Amino acid sequence: MPTLDQGWAALLGAVAGGLFAFLATYVTLVKNGRAQRKRDRALDSATALVIQDDFLHYQATLAHALDDGCWWDPVQLLEPQATVKDRKRVWAVLPNHQTEVVAGAQGWMSILIQRRTARGTGTPLTPAEERRIQTVFCELERSREALHTLAGRPFKPFAESDVLDELTNRTTMQALIGKPSC
Repeated sequence: MPTLDQGWAALLGAVAGGLFAFLATYVTLVKNGRAQRKRDRALDSATALVIQDDFLHYQATLAHALDDGCWWDPVQLLEPQATVKDRKRVWAVLPNHQTEVVAGAQGWMSILIQRRTARGTGTPLTPAEERRIQTVFCELERSREALHTLAGRPFKPFAESDVLDELTNRTTMQALIGKPSC
């Protein structure tokens, strides 16, 4: 059998070693990339879940305001758990039509919070304000539903929550929002 001279053997060893080093680096990068994507999906899911909870809290506040016929007391509105940065992250991964629904609901809720501040606690709702609150309530409902796949939690309509049991004047969805459901 012919033998390789030392130069060719060294070259072959260098090429094989380089190829092995490249493959090891490539496999490590692929595994790290997969792990990072998995962490990102988990963070997106957890953030969507938090936004769903924020929206459910908003709906509860709006339901009590509609039930009372007055703007809510600030202590009735829980501080949002999701930050603007969190919301932007979720909006970026949602399909466009869902992003519009979720971002729109958040925007309208922010406007209602500003209006409540301007009108004051306990101020009776005008018919136009009541209609706007009912509309935002339904937009929050659609948003929670739009987030359910990303959040990894089955959608539960507001009508199935315990909040309706707490109300005294409008104890059905029909009475609360003027229609059977959103």
